[in-house]
Amino acid sequence: MKKQTRIFSAIVLVICLVGGFAYIQRKSDADSGIVRIGGVFGLSGDVSSVSWGEAARNGTQLAIDDINARGGIRGKKVELITEDMQSTSRGSVSAVSKLINIDHVASIVGPTWLDVYQGAADLIAEKNIVLISPDAGIEAVNGTKVHKNVFSAWYRTDVKAKLIAEYMAKHGVKRLAVMLQNDAYYSDFSARMSKYAALNGIEVVATELVNEATTDIRTPALKLAAAKPDVIIFGLYDEKTIINFLNLHKDTFPKIALYGDEFVHDHYFKPEYQNLYEMATYFHAAMPESDFVQRYKKRFGTEPEFGAGPAYDSTMIIAKMLEDEGLDSKGYDAYLRSHEFDTVSYGNMTFDAIGGVQSSNNQFDLWQIRNNKAIKVN
Repeated sequence: MKKQTRIFSAIVLVICLVGGFAYIQRKSDADSGIVRIGGVFGLSGDVSSVSWGEAARNGTQLAIDDINARGGIRGKKVELITEDMQSTSRGSVSAVSKLINIDHVASIVGPTWLDVYQGAADLIAEKNIVLISPDAGIEAVNGTKVHKNVFSAWYRTDVKAKLIAEYMAKHGVKRLAVMLQNDAYYSDFSARMSKYAALNGIEVVATELVNEATTDIRTPALKLAAAKPDVIIFGLYDEKTIINFLNLHKDTFPKIALYGDEFVHDHYFKPEYQNLYEMATYFHAAMPESDFVQRYKKRFGTEPEFGAGPAYDSTMIIAKMLEDEGLDSKGYDAYLRSHEFDTVSYGNMTFDAIGGVQSSNNQFDLWQIRNNKAIKVN
């Protein structure tokens, strides 16, 4: 036998043994009365600065508390095993791999921002588990390649782009400039904004995609202003970059109206942002049902920001799937695509062909900053 053949055979044997052990270990956990759910959250790095990872972890834990209070899954206690994906693609892949191959979880909630920190979805296809991200734009995850068993309970990017383009048109916007972070999620959002802008008679006159760790925003911002847009829509992660941009806007081109995204809601009220967002319009996910909000606040002492509601929904959907299908079903993907779920974020919803949320209920609200207060405008 050739050396290369022996090496290949050994690798195949190891993979088979690991896979077999994973199955045996998972079955052993289930037989002993434990169902493990994995959670992959951004608890350090960029994501942690805006609390997305913490909110998703809390929402997941609240769901597991509720599941256990009503008897668990098929009478078995549910445990959450949490991994920090450290706001990197490598960390996301490593965390998901550990949960699959070492912890032998039944399903996974996360990773945080799977649309930005990609790669983990490729680990799921051949595994008998489901991954539901609570805060990833599914269009950027499954837009070109649909990963089996990979879903998102996050609000739809297409719905968001359509809503804000129609609002702009209604308020007389004819020329739009775009400044967004240079990543898969915002690239997808930019394309959808261009699509709906054109459908509403709005010309996109300039687009700037800002690379990670860029703090000198002057050159791209002045390029946008030079294109003479009616409005600039921007979405950036780094707070220093955002403040630099807002100060430049205030001092250099204040007559150009600003549109922002979810991050505005997180920090507009801070002292360093006072008067910088005046009359800026931004979108934000619609609040979850009031009972969930009150229970979350009582449990964690804070508002359920960002992905808390969708993380709760993701966990409850996984629990219903495991309850109905069993712990070793081969039909999870088909089950999720063929059932309707009652959620705190959307009411009744289903998953569509690419694993994203379908709901006739409101997904986003539009807000405007007036005298340093956020006022809902839609």
